[in-house]
Amino acid sequence: MQGSRWSDFARSFRHFLCRQGNPLAESPAADCAFAFGHLERPSRGPVFIGGTGRSGTTVLARLLGQHPRIFVYRWETQLIAAPGGLIDLLRNLHDVGARKRFSQQMRGPWFQRVLYAGQPEEYKAGLCADLSWEEIEPVLAIFENLVKLGGDQIHPFRLGAEFLDVLSRPAVRRAKAHRWGEKTPRNIFYIAQLRQLFPNLRFVHILRDGRDVVASMLENGFWPIAPSPEYPGTLRFRGKMSFEKAVDYWVEMLKIARHSAAQVPPENYLEIRLEDLAKDPAASLKRLMDFLDEPLTEELLQFDLSRARAGRWRRDLSAAQIRYFHRHAGEVLEREGYAV
Repeated sequence: MQGSRWSDFARSFRHFLCRQGNPLAESPAADCAFAFGHLERPSRGPVFIGGTGRSGTTVLARLLGQHPRIFVYRWETQLIAAPGGLIDLLRNLHDVGARKRFSQQMRGPWFQRVLYAGQPEEYKAGLCADLSWEEIEPVLAIFENLVKLGGDQIHPFRLGAEFLDVLSRPAVRRAKAHRWGEKTPRNIFYIAQLRQLFPNLRFVHILRDGRDVVASMLENGFWPIAPSPEYPGTLRFRGKMSFEKAVDYWVEMLKIARHSAAQVPPENYLEIRLEDLAKDPAASLKRLMDFLDEPLTEELLQFDLSRARAGRWRRDLSAAQIRYFHRHAGEVLEREGYAV
């Protein structure tokens, strides 16, 4: 929806809420439907980070979060690219069940989830790390009402983008930043859809030596990216993990990433290798900041990249496993610039 058409709908929506005596009509967090219809869009789009999983997405997110102009969500939000997330919802906006599932997840694990429950390393993850429920609830409620009442007047991806921008506002302001970023490995499935949301987005695909990825997967014991029916080749990556299936997983996820990236212009997409960040951070960060159109700051140059653990496969994989990897995925390694 564009211009006055959206404004007319937003005005009608606010009047509807007022007639119903709905407190959302005067919501300070989102300024009702006007926050969506009259949002001043940032000149620079959000930054999305994706990868195969265990490829350095967290390291890159923490690094970018040190930039004074960029706020990056602490944890994977899950609300955008997860099964049943915003992208799925926007493609099925009239599906009442999809809307209900989205709302339940927003009020549940996407806001707060407990990891390693009952163990010494227990912690909470989700949007709760950056936003209070009091900040999220009115924005979510307005979004839900707009979806419910908007009918054919709603442009799904325009509405979705404005929902995400309004949702992030409090955290961006607290950080005194100018744009926001989010990392979820599964973002690599949806680069084209993310660009539908934000035509001026910047997508950073962080690559890592597949042998290190597999070594990390075996150590953690879980599949980093949930399978998707849209990509039937991913459906076998569930249940118990084996070394052989982990190798197949890395190859398949790279293939999907390549397919997804080919659908967007080069100005929206950058590949960066975790090993390059660790080996020559100044050069890699300069390239990254040029892509994001942001200044290279001292905070980034001083960031500790020891967590990259480049080359861990040499000590973590057996000789037999290394031979298997080279035999079954050596061509992919070489194509990605890694020596075999």
